[in-house]
Amino acid sequence: MTEHRVRRRQLAWELILYFCISMICSAVFYLFLYGGAASIAQNYLHYRGWVPAREWLSAGRLWLKSLCAMGAVLFFLWIFFILLSKKVSYLLTIIKGIEKMDAREMDFSIPEEGNDELAELAACINRLACSQRELRFREQSLRDERERFIRSMSHDIRNPLAAILARSEYMRERETWSEEEIRAYIDSVCSRAGQIRELTDRLLNTNVRKLTHIENGRFLMEQMASEWEASLEEHFLCQLSLDACRNFEWTVDPGELQRIFDNLMTNIERYGNENCPVSLEIKTGADSLCITQENGISKNAVPETESRGLGIAAIRQIAELYQGSITINRTPELFHIEIVLKGLVIL
Repeated sequence: MTEHRVRRRQLAWELILYFCISMICSAVFYLFLYGGAASIAQNYLHYRGWVPAREWLSAGRLWLKSLCAMGAVLFFLWIFFILLSKKVSYLLTIIKGIEKMDAREMDFSIPEEGNDELAELAACINRLACSQRELRFREQSLRDERERFIRSMSHDIRNPLAAILARSEYMRERETWSEEEIRAYIDSVCSRAGQIRELTDRLLNTNVRKLTHIENGRFLMEQMASEWEASLEEHFLCQLSLDACRNFEWTVDPGELQRIFDNLMTNIERYGNENCPVSLEIKTGADSLCITQENGISKNAVPETESRGLGIAAIRQIAELYQGSITINRTPELFHIEIVLKGLVIL
Protein backbone atom coordinates (compact mmCIF):
# COMPACT_ATOMS: atom_id res chain seq x y z
CA MET A 1 0.00 0.00 0.00
CA THR A 2 1.44 3.33 -1.05
CA GLU A 3 1.99 6.30 1.25
CA HIS A 4 -0.67 8.23 -0.68
CA ARG A 5 -3.31 5.56 -0.01
CA VAL A 6 -2.32 5.34 3.65
CA ARG A 7 -2.83 9.07 4.05
CA ARG A 8 -6.23 9.00 2.31
CA ARG A 9 -7.43 6.17 4.47
CA GLN A 10 -6.24 7.96 7.59
CA LEU A 11 -8.15 11.12 6.71
CA ALA A 12 -11.27 9.08 5.94
CA TRP A 13 -11.03 7.21 9.23
CA GLU A 14 -10.47 10.48 11.04
CA LEU A 15 -13.68 11.90 9.57
CA ILE A 16 -15.55 8.69 10.44
CA LEU A 17 -14.16 8.91 13.98
CA TYR A 18 -15.39 12.50 14.29
CA PHE A 19 -18.80 11.41 13.04
CA CYS A 20 -18.99 8.48 15.46
CA ILE A 21 -17.92 10.61 18.42
CA SER A 22 -20.55 13.19 17.51
CA MET A 23 -23.21 10.49 17.15
CA ILE A 24 -22.35 8.94 20.52
CA CYS A 25 -22.34 12.31 22.24
CA SER A 26 -25.65 13.31 20.64
CA ALA A 27 -27.22 9.92 21.58
CA VAL A 28 -26.10 10.31 25.19
CA PHE A 29 -27.36 13.89 25.13
CA TYR A 30 -30.71 12.70 23.72
CA LEU A 31 -31.10 10.02 26.38
CA PHE A 32 -30.08 12.44 29.11
CA LEU A 33 -32.40 15.15 27.81
CA TYR A 34 -35.37 12.85 27.24
CA GLY A 35 -34.93 10.96 30.50
CA GLY A 36 -34.51 14.15 32.48
CA ALA A 37 -37.50 15.86 30.83
CA ALA A 38 -39.73 12.76 31.26
CA SER A 39 -38.74 12.43 34.92
CA ILE A 40 -39.43 16.11 35.58
CA ALA A 41 -42.82 15.89 33.82
CA GLN A 42 -43.82 12.74 35.75
CA ASN A 43 -42.83 14.23 39.11
CA TYR A 44 -44.70 17.44 38.28
CA LEU A 45 -47.88 15.55 37.39
CA HIS A 46 -47.59 13.43 40.51
CA TYR A 47 -47.07 16.53 42.64
CA ARG A 48 -50.16 18.14 41.17
CA GLY A 49 -52.16 14.95 41.41
CA TRP A 50 -53.04 15.02 37.71
CA VAL A 51 -53.73 11.79 35.86
CA PRO A 52 -53.77 12.55 32.11
CA ALA A 53 -55.57 10.33 29.63
CA ARG A 54 -53.61 7.79 27.68
CA GLU A 55 -54.02 9.74 24.43
CA TRP A 56 -52.68 12.91 26.06
CA LEU A 57 -49.81 10.97 27.58
CA SER A 58 -48.82 9.44 24.19
CA ALA A 59 -49.03 12.81 22.45
CA GLY A 60 -46.91 14.41 25.17
CA ARG A 61 -44.27 11.72 24.91
CA LEU A 62 -44.14 12.12 21.09
CA TRP A 63 -43.82 15.87 21.43
CA LEU A 64 -41.06 15.48 24.03
CA LYS A 65 -39.16 12.98 21.89
CA SER A 66 -39.34 15.35 18.90
CA LEU A 67 -37.95 18.24 20.91
CA CYS A 68 -35.19 16.07 22.37
CA ALA A 69 -34.35 14.72 18.91
CA MET A 70 -34.05 18.28 17.53
CA GLY A 71 -31.80 19.18 20.44
CA ALA A 72 -29.70 16.07 19.85
CA VAL A 73 -29.31 16.98 16.15
CA LEU A 74 -28.16 20.48 17.03
CA PHE A 75 -25.81 19.03 19.65
CA PHE A 76 -24.45 16.58 17.02
CA LEU A 77 -23.76 19.42 14.57
CA TRP A 78 -22.10 21.49 17.27
CA ILE A 79 -19.81 18.64 18.37
CA PHE A 80 -19.01 17.67 14.77
CA PHE A 81 -18.06 21.20 13.77
CA ILE A 82 -15.94 21.65 16.88
CA LEU A 83 -14.01 18.50 15.97
CA LEU A 84 -13.69 19.70 12.34
CA SER A 85 -12.77 23.30 13.21
CA LYS A 86 -9.02 22.60 13.15
CA LYS A 87 -9.27 20.92 9.76
CA VAL A 88 -11.43 23.71 8.40
CA SER A 89 -8.98 26.33 9.67
CA TYR A 90 -6.10 24.40 8.08
CA LEU A 91 -8.05 24.16 4.83
CA LEU A 92 -8.58 27.94 4.85
CA THR A 93 -4.81 28.39 5.33
CA ILE A 94 -4.20 26.21 2.27
CA ILE A 95 -6.75 28.19 0.28
CA LYS A 96 -4.97 31.44 1.19
CA GLY A 97 -1.71 29.90 -0.04
CA ILE A 98 -3.38 28.96 -3.34
CA GLU A 99 -4.73 32.51 -3.67
CA LYS A 100 -1.20 33.86 -3.17
CA MET A 101 0.07 31.52 -5.88
CA ASP A 102 -2.68 32.74 -8.17
CA ALA A 103 -1.51 36.31 -7.46
CA ARG A 104 2.11 35.20 -8.24
CA GLU A 105 3.21 35.82 -4.64
CA MET A 106 5.56 32.92 -3.95
CA ASP A 107 7.12 34.14 -0.69
CA PHE A 108 5.01 31.96 1.60
CA SER A 109 5.10 28.54 3.23
CA ILE A 110 2.13 26.52 4.48
CA PRO A 111 2.82 24.58 7.70
CA GLU A 112 2.54 20.83 7.14
CA GLU A 113 0.29 19.62 9.94
CA GLY A 114 -0.80 16.02 10.34
CA ASN A 115 -0.31 13.09 8.03
CA ASP A 116 -3.29 13.20 5.71
CA GLU A 117 -4.30 14.55 2.31
CA LEU A 118 -4.41 18.13 3.54
CA ALA A 119 -0.82 17.89 4.77
CA GLU A 120 0.15 16.28 1.46
CA LEU A 121 -1.61 19.07 -0.43
CA ALA A 122 0.22 21.68 1.65
CA ALA A 123 3.56 19.94 0.96
CA CYS A 124 2.82 19.88 -2.79
CA ILE A 125 1.93 23.59 -2.77
CA ASN A 126 5.11 24.40 -0.83
CA ARG A 127 7.22 22.43 -3.31
CA LEU A 128 5.52 24.17 -6.22
CA ALA A 129 6.05 27.61 -4.65
CA CYS A 130 9.70 26.74 -3.94
CA SER A 131 10.26 25.59 -7.51
CA GLN A 132 8.63 28.78 -8.79
CA ARG A 133 10.90 30.88 -6.57
CA GLU A 134 13.96 29.02 -7.83
CA LEU A 135 12.77 29.41 -11.42
CA ARG A 136 12.25 33.14 -10.96
CA PHE A 137 15.67 33.45 -9.34
CA ARG A 138 17.33 31.63 -12.24
CA GLU A 139 15.43 33.71 -14.78
CA GLN A 140 16.45 36.91 -13.02
CA SER A 141 20.06 35.72 -12.82
CA LEU A 142 20.05 34.93 -16.54
CA ARG A 143 18.57 38.34 -17.34
CA ASP A 144 21.16 40.07 -15.16
CA GLU A 145 23.98 38.04 -16.70
CA ARG A 146 22.70 38.80 -20.19
CA GLU A 147 22.45 42.49 -19.39
CA ARG A 148 25.99 42.54 -17.96
CA PHE A 149 27.27 40.75 -21.04
CA ILE A 150 25.56 43.17 -23.42
CA ARG A 151 26.84 46.17 -21.48
CA SER A 152 30.35 44.72 -21.41
CA MET A 153 30.34 43.90 -25.13
CA SER A 154 28.89 47.31 -25.99
CA HIS A 155 31.69 48.91 -23.99
CA ASP A 156 34.29 46.77 -25.80
CA ILE A 157 32.79 47.64 -29.19
CA ARG A 158 33.20 51.33 -28.38
CA ASN A 159 36.96 50.93 -27.90
CA PRO A 160 37.93 50.04 -31.50
CA LEU A 161 35.24 52.37 -32.79
CA ALA A 162 36.73 55.23 -30.79
CA ALA A 163 40.18 54.37 -32.20
CA ILE A 164 38.83 54.49 -35.75
CA LEU A 165 37.17 57.86 -35.11
CA ALA A 166 40.31 59.27 -33.50
CA ARG A 167 42.54 58.21 -36.40
CA SER A 168 39.98 59.46 -38.93
CA GLU A 169 39.89 62.85 -37.21
CA TYR A 170 43.68 62.93 -37.20
CA MET A 171 43.88 62.13 -40.92
CA ARG A 172 41.21 64.70 -41.75
CA GLU A 173 43.08 67.49 -39.98
CA ARG A 174 46.27 66.82 -41.89
CA GLU A 175 46.53 68.45 -45.31
CA THR A 176 49.02 65.99 -46.74
CA TRP A 177 50.09 62.48 -45.90
CA SER A 178 52.37 59.92 -47.36
CA GLU A 179 51.41 56.64 -48.98
CA GLU A 180 52.90 54.76 -46.04
CA GLU A 181 50.73 56.70 -43.61
CA ILE A 182 47.64 56.01 -45.71
CA ARG A 183 48.44 52.29 -45.79
CA ALA A 184 49.03 52.25 -42.03
CA TYR A 185 45.73 54.03 -41.51
CA ILE A 186 43.86 51.55 -43.74
CA ASP A 187 45.48 48.61 -41.95
CA SER A 188 44.49 50.06 -38.60
CA VAL A 189 40.90 50.66 -39.70
CA CYS A 190 40.63 47.13 -41.14
CA SER A 191 42.01 45.66 -37.92
CA ARG A 192 39.62 47.65 -35.73
CA ALA A 193 36.69 46.91 -38.02
CA GLY A 194 37.50 43.21 -37.75
CA GLN A 195 37.42 43.52 -33.96
CA ILE A 196 34.03 45.22 -34.14
CA ARG A 197 32.68 42.49 -36.40
CA GLU A 198 33.99 39.77 -34.08
CA LEU A 199 32.49 41.47 -31.04
CA THR A 200 29.11 41.96 -32.68
CA ASP A 201 29.10 38.31 -33.78
CA ARG A 202 29.84 37.30 -30.21
CA LEU A 203 27.10 39.61 -28.98
CA LEU A 204 24.59 37.81 -31.20
CA ASN A 205 25.83 34.38 -30.09
CA THR A 206 27.23 34.45 -26.55
CA ASN A 207 28.34 30.81 -26.56
CA VAL A 208 30.87 31.10 -29.39
CA ARG A 209 34.54 31.26 -28.43
CA LYS A 210 37.22 31.00 -31.12
CA LEU A 211 39.85 29.05 -29.21
CA THR A 212 43.15 28.73 -31.05
CA HIS A 213 46.27 26.79 -30.12
CA ILE A 214 49.14 29.29 -29.98
CA GLU A 215 52.59 27.71 -30.35
CA ASN A 216 54.59 30.93 -29.92
CA GLY A 217 52.94 32.79 -27.06
CA ARG A 218 55.74 35.26 -26.53
CA PHE A 219 55.44 36.47 -30.12
CA LEU A 220 51.71 37.03 -29.62
CA MET A 221 52.41 39.05 -26.46
CA GLU A 222 55.00 41.13 -28.32
CA GLN A 223 52.45 41.94 -31.01
CA MET A 224 49.75 43.00 -28.57
CA ALA A 225 52.20 44.94 -26.43
CA SER A 226 53.46 46.76 -29.56
CA GLU A 227 49.89 47.73 -30.49
CA TRP A 228 49.34 48.90 -26.90
CA GLU A 229 52.47 51.06 -27.10
CA ALA A 230 51.68 52.41 -30.58
CA SER A 231 48.23 53.55 -29.46
CA LEU A 232 49.51 55.39 -26.38
CA GLU A 233 52.97 56.70 -27.27
CA GLU A 234 51.63 59.85 -28.92
CA HIS A 235 50.37 61.21 -25.58
CA PHE A 236 52.10 59.09 -22.94
CA LEU A 237 55.60 57.96 -22.09
CA CYS A 238 55.34 54.18 -22.37
CA GLN A 239 57.59 51.73 -20.54
CA LEU A 240 57.28 48.21 -21.88
CA SER A 241 58.91 45.12 -20.37
CA LEU A 242 58.77 41.50 -21.58
CA ASP A 243 62.09 40.39 -20.10
CA ALA A 244 60.44 37.90 -17.75
CA CYS A 245 58.12 36.53 -20.45
CA ARG A 246 59.27 33.12 -21.63
CA ASN A 247 57.94 31.42 -24.73
CA PHE A 248 54.87 29.27 -24.14
CA GLU A 249 52.05 27.34 -25.77
CA TRP A 250 48.46 28.19 -25.04
CA THR A 251 44.94 27.41 -26.19
CA VAL A 252 43.30 30.80 -26.11
CA ASP A 253 40.85 33.07 -27.88
CA PRO A 254 43.01 35.91 -29.29
CA GLY A 255 39.96 38.13 -29.42
CA GLU A 256 39.57 37.89 -25.65
CA LEU A 257 43.21 38.87 -25.12
CA GLN A 258 42.70 41.79 -27.49
CA ARG A 259 39.72 42.91 -25.41
CA ILE A 260 41.93 42.94 -22.31
CA PHE A 261 44.55 45.16 -23.96
CA ASP A 262 41.88 47.40 -25.52
CA ASN A 263 40.29 48.02 -22.13
CA LEU A 264 43.70 48.75 -20.59
CA MET A 265 44.44 51.25 -23.35
CA THR A 266 41.01 52.87 -23.08
CA ASN A 267 41.33 53.37 -19.34
CA ILE A 268 44.67 55.08 -19.80
CA GLU A 269 43.42 57.31 -22.62
CA ARG A 270 40.41 58.42 -20.56
CA TYR A 271 41.82 58.66 -17.06
CA GLY A 272 45.61 58.62 -17.41
CA ASN A 273 47.91 61.48 -16.43
CA GLU A 274 49.99 62.44 -19.46
CA ASN A 275 52.75 63.78 -17.21
CA CYS A 276 53.34 60.36 -15.64
CA PRO A 277 54.88 57.35 -17.41
CA VAL A 278 52.76 54.35 -18.23
CA SER A 279 54.30 50.94 -17.63
CA LEU A 280 53.28 47.52 -18.93
CA GLU A 281 55.02 44.36 -17.78
CA ILE A 282 54.26 40.90 -19.14
CA LYS A 283 55.78 37.89 -17.42
CA THR A 284 55.18 34.17 -17.16
CA GLY A 285 54.95 31.89 -14.16
CA ALA A 286 54.88 28.13 -13.84
CA ASP A 287 51.59 27.86 -15.76
CA SER A 288 50.36 31.43 -15.79
CA LEU A 289 50.68 34.71 -17.61
CA CYS A 290 50.80 37.93 -15.59
CA ILE A 291 50.00 41.30 -17.20
CA THR A 292 50.73 44.31 -14.99
CA GLN A 293 49.91 47.89 -15.90
CA GLU A 294 50.56 51.02 -13.87
CA ASN A 295 49.70 54.59 -14.75
CA GLY A 296 49.09 57.93 -13.13
CA ILE A 297 45.57 59.25 -12.71
CA SER A 298 44.60 62.60 -14.12
CA LYS A 299 43.36 65.14 -11.61
CA ASN A 300 40.40 65.85 -13.87
CA ALA A 301 39.37 62.18 -13.98
CA VAL A 302 36.23 61.13 -12.15
CA PRO A 303 37.24 58.54 -9.53
CA GLU A 304 34.46 56.07 -10.35
CA THR A 305 32.51 56.01 -13.59
CA GLU A 306 30.24 53.45 -15.20
CA SER A 307 32.53 53.14 -18.22
CA ARG A 308 35.57 52.32 -16.09
CA GLY A 309 33.54 49.80 -14.12
CA LEU A 310 32.45 48.09 -17.33
CA GLY A 311 36.05 47.87 -18.58
CA ILE A 312 37.32 46.33 -15.34
CA ALA A 313 34.32 43.99 -15.23
CA ALA A 314 35.06 42.82 -18.78
CA ILE A 315 38.70 42.11 -17.89
CA ARG A 316 37.66 40.20 -14.77
CA GLN A 317 35.14 38.14 -16.73
CA ILE A 318 37.77 37.15 -19.30
CA ALA A 319 40.29 36.32 -16.57
CA GLU A 320 37.77 34.00 -14.93
CA LEU A 321 37.41 32.11 -18.22
CA TYR A 322 41.09 31.15 -17.83
CA GLN A 323 40.85 30.37 -14.09
CA GLY A 324 42.65 33.64 -13.43
CA SER A 325 42.06 36.77 -11.41
CA ILE A 326 42.74 40.49 -11.32
CA THR A 327 44.13 42.62 -8.52
CA ILE A 328 43.62 46.39 -8.42
CA ASN A 329 45.41 48.92 -6.25
CA ARG A 330 44.24 52.50 -6.59
CA THR A 331 45.31 55.72 -4.95
CA PRO A 332 44.29 59.26 -5.82
CA GLU A 333 47.42 59.58 -7.98
CA LEU A 334 48.18 56.03 -9.17
CA PHE A 335 46.30 53.11 -10.72
CA HIS A 336 47.80 49.61 -10.66
CA ILE A 337 46.22 46.48 -12.12
CA GLU A 338 47.58 42.94 -12.25
CA ILE A 339 45.91 40.34 -14.46
CA VAL A 340 46.71 36.65 -14.04
CA LEU A 341 45.67 34.11 -16.69
CA LYS A 342 46.31 30.39 -16.31
CA GLY A 343 46.47 27.33 -18.52
CA LEU A 344 49.59 27.95 -20.59
CA VAL A 345 52.54 25.56 -21.03
CA ILE A 346 56.05 26.98 -20.69
CA LEU A 347 58.46 25.85 -23.41
